[in-house]
Amino acid sequence: MGRNWSASEDAELIKLTRKYGKQWGVIASHMKNRSPAQVLARWEKCLDPVIVKGPFTEQEDELIRQFVKENGPQNWPKITSFLPNRSPKQCRERWFNHLDPSVIKHAWTPEEDETIFRNYQKLGPKWSVIAKLIPGRTDNAIKNRWNSSLSKRISVLPGKKEVLLPDKSKKRKNVEEPKKEEEKSPAKAEIPFDPFSIPSPHLTRSDSSRLNSPDTPMMGFNTTPGAFGGLIISPVLAVHPVGCYLF
Repeated sequence: MGRNWSASEDAELIKLTRKYGKQWGVIASHMKNRSPAQVLARWEKCLDPVIVKGPFTEQEDELIRQFVKENGPQNWPKITSFLPNRSPKQCRERWFNHLDPSVIKHAWTPEEDETIFRNYQKLGPKWSVIAKLIPGRTDNAIKNRWNSSLSKRISVLPGKKEVLLPDKSKKRKNVEEPKKEEEKSPAKAEIPFDPFSIPSPHLTRSDSSRLNSPDTPMMGFNTTPGAFGGLIISPVLAVHPVGCYLF
């Protein structure tokens, strides 16, 4: 793996690019221990002010599809005429890792993991060679799978034999939890009629001189004079709590 780029190297690369353009071989000859491929990658990935570093838009994806339809998935330097703000490397990776309809996007299977593991033991990190053994998986996807998962699941048995352990992260419960019944709000209990809860009207004692008159209304009732045939009633002494009045 190459060493990290220093600030002084970046400044020198920018200066040489202004002078020589994209003559990467010439530029590399002016830089110590840097190959043409390294200076090109550094320029496109980090320093070129024209290159967009953010996510691809749907319009850009469509232009890449159109380019591949007309030119095939090769000769990526030509794509700059379609997408001047993206590097050929960016477009190539976008196609092979995301847009190519033959690329598999579902979860890795145990068989695929085992194929990568066995061939890595034989070949080492030759991802493009291993990719030919797993249809639908790109070399970059296989490399990422190895680094993120497989390399961490290797166990050494007695006799120094290496085996690949199962991927425990895949063992997910597919059983849906039963939906909880919606808590039903308790039905409002009907309050039985309670005559004791009805306040009794306040009765006042009328003038005793008018109490026995047939035209005097009965206390506690809204009646017309003489409605009860001129009954003689005695003064009210108490009010029953039920609301029925004792006379």
